[in-house]
Amino acid sequence: MERQAIAHWVGNLKSGQGEITSDSGLMDSTPFSFSTRFDHEKGVNPEELLAAAHAACFTMALAAALSKKSLQPESLRTTCHISLKPIKDGFEISGSRLELRAKVSGIDRDDFENLANEVKESCPVSKAIKIEKSLEINFEGSENQIPLTQ
Repeated sequence: MERQAIAHWVGNLKSGQGEITSDSGLMDSTPFSFSTRFDHEKGVNPEELLAAAHAACFTMALAAALSKKSLQPESLRTTCHISLKPIKDGFEISGSRLELRAKVSGIDRDDFENLANEVKESCPVSKAIKIEKSLEINFEGSENQIPLTQ
């Protein structure tokens, strides 16, 4: 499988404008600019797109890992925060912080956290980005917990 997106830019960095179009059509000439990246103007930016990709990938991979354990999550909600910091010669993306709110019956908190942390490192987007990744978990289970080791 291969997916693509096209970014087109006209002009200099500060006053120029760009558009992103994706295979799916979800983004069709979606605007991006210096202002959408650094001044919170409406439009997309690379960090937001990376955050969306990491949150979606992690959440799907966690659902798959739970399914392999014959568990079906009632709810998995992941927020991803991508950090962009200035460095000597520009900027760098320095971290990805995932916040997970999960409601899953049939698994205890420790087993769930271990599984979620494994997925944090092994989902395809996590493997692709070589930055510090952290995971904060808000877990809601049920009273009938079964350890994963059984």
